[in-house]
Amino acid sequence: MSIEWRDVEELVGHVNGMSEDEIEDMVNNDGVDDILMERYGVVDFDTYLEIVEDLLPFTPIIKTAMGGKLAHAFVKGNVAIVKEEIEDN
Repeated sequence: MSIEWRDVEELVGHVNGMSEDEIEDMVNNDGVDDILMERYGVVDFDTYLEIVEDLLPFTPIIKTAMGGKLAHAFVKGNVAIVKEEIEDN
């Protein structure tokens, strides 16, 4: 299972201290790359996505609400922003 790009866009907003309304506005107006450039200089969304994918295995393991599966996730409060289910071995 791969991560959802929409969830990564939401993560960009949370990392930058945006409210839910500001995040929605950023996503709807294709402002994600602008926010990334302001914050990191030369990072575009595709590069950010790769970084998030590389860091996910180092995030806490949670149990998903739907299906009760285990997943690594970036978490804010009690909400998983970006998650990737752990494959059964």
